[in-house]
Amino acid sequence: MGAGLHELPLVFFTVLAQTVVGALLAGSALAVGLLQAVRCGEYLQKTLVGIAIVGAIATAISTYLNYQYLLGIKTAIFTALDLVPDYLTITFIHFGLIIVDIVLLLVALKKRTTLISFSGFALILIGELLGRTLFYGLHMTVGLKALGG
Repeated sequence: MGAGLHELPLVFFTVLAQTVVGALLAGSALAVGLLQAVRCGEYLQKTLVGIAIVGAIATAISTYLNYQYLLGIKTAIFTALDLVPDYLTITFIHFGLIIVDIVLLLVALKKRTTLISFSGFALILIGELLGRTLFYGLHMTVGLKALGG
């Protein structure tokens, strides 16, 4: 059978963590770009990149926990992950964009280039849009199938 009610708070907190960490990643990348544009706050820029790195690790952990939970949702006919056939592909693209963003932020710190920082911010936005689309699409599909739709 599916996961029990005792696991519900864990799922709630992983979803909440993904949302908060996505905002931290995008906010950190944008802040680094803005600070580089006005040429100030070098120590703060390094701190923000550190926050982005921790956020990327937290995103990986929360996505893994969410994936494990979705593996447990099943009926006699389907599993939750079968309803979204490209789940893993989109997830890997999402993480690829996050990794490229972290690399771009590190390069931007070294070269002090604003364009590279804003490119990293754009990649984070694209990655987070992919992640949100996947999340809401999956949960809407699972919800409709669970209700017999």
